[in-house]
Amino acid sequence: FDLSGEKKEEFKISPMPEFAVQEKLSMEKEVTGLYLSGHPMAAYAGMYKALHAVRIGDILEDAAKRDGESVTVLGIVTKVRIKVTKSNSTMAFMTVEDMFGSVEVLVFPNTLSEYADLVAEGSVLKLGGRISAREDEDAKLICESISRVPDPGNAVSGSEKSKCRPGLYIRVPDEKSPLYNKAKKYIAVFDGQTPLFVYFSESRKLFHAPVSMRVSVNNVLVRELKKLLGEKNVAVIDAAQQ
Repeated sequence: FDLSGEKKEEFKISPMPEFAVQEKLSMEKEVTGLYLSGHPMAAYAGMYKALHAVRIGDILEDAAKRDGESVTVLGIVTKVRIKVTKSNSTMAFMTVEDMFGSVEVLVFPNTLSEYADLVAEGSVLKLGGRISAREDEDAKLICESISRVPDPGNAVSGSEKSKCRPGLYIRVPDEKSPLYNKAKKYIAVFDGQTPLFVYFSESRKLFHAPVSMRVSVNNVLVRELKKLLGEKNVAVIDAAQQ
């Protein structure tokens, strides 16, 4: 009550609406470099078989043996870089990611001219192409065709659409990294039942650690891992977040 006798206008603050799932995931990726509460490709998990698509992680694992093989992949475009060639033509380099890994996709001028309207960050695409696995280089996909992936609709259940594997997630350069070796020593102290997932940033592969490396997640472990690896390189996903 105002002593002057005048009524003060009351202001009510309405709660902000929840972000849409894809918007939330996009923000997480932009800020941390990781999808924390899910993965945008989870909704498309039931479409791989029907579209004869392979996991990107499987390509990376056996790339040397599969050089030149024609494959189909499904993935979300996380980065696009355009380059003008010496012949004054335009080509694109895309980073495409699924739940199991990411790969660089080369879109040469003739292909780009045909599918330019589909080459955009955030697009979920079906890509046809050939594996290129040169020695001492990361595997790449030479793109030959691009199509937009239809909305998954009822292809998967609602629970599957929000599916994210609970566990402790850490990001390190590679499996030989001293940081990874030290992190494993911390993790070994807290033996438990929570799955461990390790993202190797140099090879862009997500490794699901064996049962023997499962961990008991607690504040002490998380704090020490964040000190070692950095805040953005450690995340805990529990079932309640699904």
